[in-house]
Amino acid sequence: MTVASAFHWLDFPRFYGEVRRVAKPDGILACWGYKVLSVTPEVDAVVQRLDAEVLRHFWLPETRLAVEAYRTIPFPFDEIDTPPFRMTHEWNLDQLMGFLGTWSASLRYRTQTGREAMDEIRDDLAAAWGDPDQEREVAWTLFLRVGMITGRGQ
Repeated sequence: MTVASAFHWLDFPRFYGEVRRVAKPDGILACWGYKVLSVTPEVDAVVQRLDAEVLRHFWLPETRLAVEAYRTIPFPFDEIDTPPFRMTHEWNLDQLMGFLGTWSASLRYRTQTGREAMDEIRDDLAAAWGDPDQEREVAWTLFLRVGMITGRGQ
């Protein structure tokens, strides 16, 4: 079973009960997510400002679990070590802005203020990026919690 970048939103006792109910003997549960993206030091500084200043009060507490790489979530399975993983895309400035606008805190900001959070950083991000049509590598460090599911029906 796999949970991709949504593990922190689950009701863990209910979810684990369902995992045990439907898993095959010695099945595997893999939960993964990603930390904040990285482009260049200049772009990263603007994205960090968006995260820590503009959206600071719009993040829900569950988001902290993802920031902590899911390490503080109880995980009642026989944990399996995994190698490091990295995900990359080649994006232009509009693609990056579009992605940042999908963050849950960005959506909450829009709902609660009637404004776009991206408007707060647009000029600084454009200056840090340079040519808006230039594609740059956008990278995320992925984190995983992987475990063997034993003790079905518990």
